[in-house]
Amino acid sequence: MRDFFDNGKNKILIGMLLGIFVFIIIIIFIVNIFNGQSLSYSDMENKLIDASKKYYNEHSNLLPINDGDEIEITSKTLSENEYMKDLNKYQKNKNVTCSGIVKVTKNGNYYNYSPYLECGDLYTTTYLYEKLLDNVVNKDDGLYKTTQYTESKKNETVYVYRGEFVKNYILLDERLWRIVKIHNNHDIMIIQAEFDYKKDKTAIWDNRYNTDTDSNNGINDYYKSVIRRKIVNYYSSDDISDNLKEKIVLSPICIGSRNKTDSINDGSLECSEVLDNEYISLLPVYDFINASLDVNCNKIIDKSCSNYNYLTKYNNSYWLLTVNKNKSDEGYQAHSTISNSTLSYSNNIRLVTNLTKNLVYQSGTGTYDDPYIIK
Repeated sequence: MRDFFDNGKNKILIGMLLGIFVFIIIIIFIVNIFNGQSLSYSDMENKLIDASKKYYNEHSNLLPINDGDEIEITSKTLSENEYMKDLNKYQKNKNVTCSGIVKVTKNGNYYNYSPYLECGDLYTTTYLYEKLLDNVVNKDDGLYKTTQYTESKKNETVYVYRGEFVKNYILLDERLWRIVKIHNNHDIMIIQAEFDYKKDKTAIWDNRYNTDTDSNNGINDYYKSVIRRKIVNYYSSDDISDNLKEKIVLSPICIGSRNKTDSINDGSLECSEVLDNEYISLLPVYDFINASLDVNCNKIIDKSCSNYNYLTKYNNSYWLLTVNKNKSDEGYQAHSTISNSTLSYSNNIRLVTNLTKNLVYQSGTGTYDDPYIIK
């Protein structure tokens, strides 16, 4: 009888020890999950963003004051102030040392937080403009290196998309845009890819009384125009998300006029007159002409400009920024080709804007079905 109870006690003791052992294994497993799991590089970039936002939320006096100003904060500063762990604790490869910074840029009333992560030879953050510049071409559809007379009133190196089937789609605010060019400072100019009948606007360019024509056909002064006021109001509305506004940079735009027969397309005509400090605008004529690969496309009146030109792939005609130099009540519109139009005519607004160079490439090849995605 005593042996029976001794055996029972032994079984209970063994069961308890096994239970404790299993419990310890579970605890170790859980600890490893939460403390020892390696984060992906993308997740580490997100850690940098989240930590820097928390830091500047409590140190707002350190944020940039003027539009376009940029500051940096290091991962070391963020970890030392306990806003995140040391970067190397987020990855298990002890042979690699990671470091990072976050660039904070003031764009209007918003701040763009852009991480930059370096982990030896294994990973380095890629900005979108760097990804695009990996695919510069000198024939057929694609991104071309060229020189243009720019908004800075000087000749500069820019990169322009040309051709019909170019891989320049980018997804922003759950809608497609197309990349037009990369500026000399690496800011990126984009244009809406398609007209959205539920969201997008139509407008007259202008309808003020014009003494030259003795009518209300409008005056071709973009700064005072009806369409500019509508575009400015559009930017201020909720139609553009705060997330996108964080990435839009204040830029000068080229509002110079040109004749229908002018064949100078380096930007010197349009950029002879510049309007500073715009967030959103329209497309100048020379950008439409330069998008065509047809050698016979040189002037507004050249119908060949509809050939090999991705900017014609739009489901409506739309107003351009450039106006007719010879007629004060006329501007230009584009569809398959460019044509002149009385400014009081109602047409679609195809928005153009410029994105900060500090955009982190996340995925995509630039096609319609696989557009560029940024962090």
